[in-house]
Formats: sequence, C-alpha cells, structure tokens
Amino acid sequence: MDMDKSNLEQLFNEQKDYFKTGATFSFDERKKHLLKLKRVLIENEKELTEAVFKDFQKPANEAFITEIGATLHEIDHSVKHLKK
Repeated sequence: MDMDKSNLEQLFNEQKDYFKTGATFSFDERKKHLLKLKRVLIENEKELTEAVFKDFQKPANEAFITEIGATLHEIDHSVKHLKK
C-alpha cells in the first residue's frame, strides 16, 4: 500500500477515532498495562538513569526526578483517574 501524506492522515484519524470508542482495551487491561510499566520502570531504574546520564549527562538523582519519578507520578495519576 502506497502511503502519501493524505493517506497517512486518514489512517491516523481512523485510528484515533477507533481508540476513542474504548474498544481497544478494557479498564482492567489498561490498568494492568500501566502497573506493568510502573513495575518495569522501578525494576530498571539504575539502567535508565545510567542511560539518561550517558545520553544527556544528567545525574542520577536529577534523571529520577525529571524522567522516572515524573513518569511514575503520571502512571499513578492515570490509574487513579482511569475510569473517568
């Protein structure tokens, strides 16, 4: 299938519309995925902070606060408000 800009925009809009129907994942599935992401972030904190340092020279405590910790907070917020 040859994809030009209009075809890509149409496909993207169709995917967004389908996602908005709620048919993609149930509440329980979305919650399970978010909690799994949280667990993986926590389990790999050291490796992630090392990678952030390697790429951006951001110290581990700063990387945790601005990258990992912020993401963990957003996950908690999303789980808390998922049904809304």
